[in-house]
Amino acid sequence: MKILKYIIIIISILLFSFNGNCQVNKNNNKLFKEIISIKWNTEDGIKTKDYPEGRFGAADFFIDNKYVYILCNVERNIKKFNLKNGKLETSIKLKGGLPNCFTVDTINELFYVSTLDGIYIVNTFGKYIDTIKYENRYDNVSKLKYQNGDVFAITNYKLTFPITESGKVLENIKTPETDLLLLNNGILGKTTIINNHEFLLKLLYVNKSYIEKKIHIDEKIISIRPIGCKQDYCVILVDYIFSDVPLFAKQKILIYSLIDEVIIKELEVPYIYYIYFPVSEIRFIGENLYHFISTPQSADIIQIDIENPLLLNKYPKKYEYKYDYYDSLEKY
Repeated sequence: MKILKYIIIIISILLFSFNGNCQVNKNNNKLFKEIISIKWNTEDGIKTKDYPEGRFGAADFFIDNKYVYILCNVERNIKKFNLKNGKLETSIKLKGGLPNCFTVDTINELFYVSTLDGIYIVNTFGKYIDTIKYENRYDNVSKLKYQNGDVFAITNYKLTFPITESGKVLENIKTPETDLLLLNNGILGKTTIINNHEFLLKLLYVNKSYIEKKIHIDEKIISIRPIGCKQDYCVILVDYIFSDVPLFAKQKILIYSLIDEVIIKELEVPYIYYIYFPVSEIRFIGENLYHFISTPQSADIIQIDIENPLLLNKYPKKYEYKYDYYDSLEKY
């Protein structure tokens, strides 16, 4: 009887552990919702091409309630995918130089596409509308953002310029009053590294209220930047040194409480880069946080439920590996 009793206890423990693990994985999958998965180099997918500088394919993305828009720099077009079935609906050909970023004016149904020549404006049918030529100080636009009916350009020099006002293209682009970057919900922000383990977070809200916080982390900081803010917290992306010998860097998302003034959550970001992606892969679009992950099989866009208290510090298991496109490039 004692032996039978022990067997029953062991089986119960194993069953409990198994169910617990399954529950964690199930919850984790819900916390990371796959919005779309697009195959590489298929007729209805995204073409890639290897160059000495890297592997190119997708350069930027945008999401609204019905569609996912992908800027394809190899094919020089914008592909529109249906969110419900994941199928390609149309491709909009682009003119001008190599595109590096874009955004969508969802009210007027216009694409703003940045190239080395300037910002091209086309409608959703591909008809050319206008060009905004760069002056020297507006060169090297690294990001275009659409917020509250207007379009903004962010340069490599970390300056934000309005491109439109009340939906109309500005004849004279205004010089920014601040070096803070446009984040989301009209919030401006900036992070400045103080030393290897500390940085300064600055936030300016629409109502002109200003926040400045000094934040400490244990890891050795390489670079850091704010992604966006919600009511009571700020989401920050940090690159840090994981090991000195051999030298290896990692990336993590920090969720910082503006009320308690502490980091309340950390999320390790997978090191998976099948292509070179010129803009940030992790961003707020509207109220949601998205991550564009280029795996060797597909371009995956996932939505991260950062407000859920069950959010773990790891991505789903399917992303638990390392991949660097540079290791697989043809040698030129």
